[in-house]
Amino acid sequence: MGTLRYKVVKRRNPMTAAVSYGPRLLRYTLIKADDVVERAAQNSNIDRGLLEAAMVGFQEAVRNFIMNGHNLLLFPLGSFCVSLLSTEGADTPEAVSAR
Repeated sequence: MGTLRYKVVKRRNPMTAAVSYGPRLLRYTLIKADDVVERAAQNSNIDRGLLEAAMVGFQEAVRNFIMNGHNLLLFPLGSFCVSLLSTEGADTPEAVSAR
């Protein structure tokens, strides 16, 4: 079982200038789908090709659910949803787009 690693960082509230401390996750390298399939094949008796086909089907199902507005809870992996992190305002409702 893995362990989440973090470092303690100082945070300052811009409104009150109050200081607090909290965790910031440390990231490692980017693991790609091929790496996950390879590891899963090594740790099971399932053929790599079969696992790869299942992974493609799984990814497509997740993508379809999320793009249709659903929130997914895939215990113990986590929860997945779409969010709008950066948006720009428009002058009229008709000028608003998902782009």
